[in-house]
Amino acid sequence: MIGTFSSVSDFLRLRITLTISLISLSGCFIFNKPSFNSVFVFLTSFLVFAGGYAYNNTRDVEEDLINRKNISPLAPKRKGLVIVTVSLISGIFFSLFLSTYSIVLIATSILTLVVYSFLKLKKYLLLKNVYTAFCIALSFLIGAASSGLFTLEITIYYCLVVFFLFIGSLISDMRDYEGDKKAGIRTLPVHLGYERTRNMVCALLVVGIPLVLIFSKFMVFIPVILMTVLAVLKNRPGLAHALGGLSFVLLMLIALIF
Repeated sequence: MIGTFSSVSDFLRLRITLTISLISLSGCFIFNKPSFNSVFVFLTSFLVFAGGYAYNNTRDVEEDLINRKNISPLAPKRKGLVIVTVSLISGIFFSLFLSTYSIVLIATSILTLVVYSFLKLKKYLLLKNVYTAFCIALSFLIGAASSGLFTLEITIYYCLVVFFLFIGSLISDMRDYEGDKKAGIRTLPVHLGYERTRNMVCALLVVGIPLVLIFSKFMVFIPVILMTVLAVLKNRPGLAHALGGLSFVLLMLIALIF
């Protein structure tokens, strides 16, 4: 039983998809009053992005075997595609309880997730990073627009989420540098070199501080940004990536409480 749960959890990228769901909830709580609606926001985002990441697992067996030393036993099997289909359909179902904006954003998310994995866009320099940032940030919009409002302020904060997720994707590439290099994946660290990418990431994080000061709803990011810079400088991209997820957990909690 434990082994089965572990296999499914790994296949759905449970830690990442839960973090994405919290990003969605942060958008929901920042721009809407807490309500039962948030349950559908969470379920919709979790199921759709879990299905998307699971599908990605079925397409990236080679590089995942190098980076993670193993692959989910579900990835190369038809059973994995069944899980992908059920997750995506369930996510679409729960999205029907949200606003029209959220339904459209869910459809857009599914399309981008499938296209990204099917065409293996991670092979193309920087396209993966930009594509991933804009796609995952859609989860923030799904929550923010869940009650039917879509304002300029929401759009501005969406762009800020894209900015930080772009940095997070670069840190993820630093973490997977060795595996991507062996698999022939042209990520920025592979193209520029690990050290240059590290310096770029630190510079972008520093730029993020005044942006957060201007857009004060994200003020909680500042201590996490400083810790992330330190982790990157100490060549601990795995820790830096985890801190990025923590920033959105804190954002969601503060938005809920205050």
